[in-house]
Amino acid sequence: MYFFNARLRFKVPATTVPISGSIIAASAISPVDLQKRRFPEHPHLSRRFLDPQLYMARIDPALDPDTVSKLAAYPWFHGHAVPKYDSGQYKNRTA
Repeated sequence: MYFFNARLRFKVPATTVPISGSIIAASAISPVDLQKRRFPEHPHLSRRFLDPQLYMARIDPALDPDTVSKLAAYPWFHGHAVPKYDSGQYKNRTA
């Protein structure tokens, strides 16, 4: 059983090996986008696991603010409760 590591793209490259599912990196997509996203064009994503990437908990936001903003949106990333995203209250998901 093989799982595709969907880090930067969700489309599986051409392969002769059957792909049973995918692993999505938390830094690749925010939790809000992941919940809203539908994956009908990618059957391997019907069975998916999320890599929480806890090893990146001490990353400096100055090095990669986009990655840190996605990771910080997950409640486990920094150990504090993250408020539920409300488009009326926040300008964007990272705010």
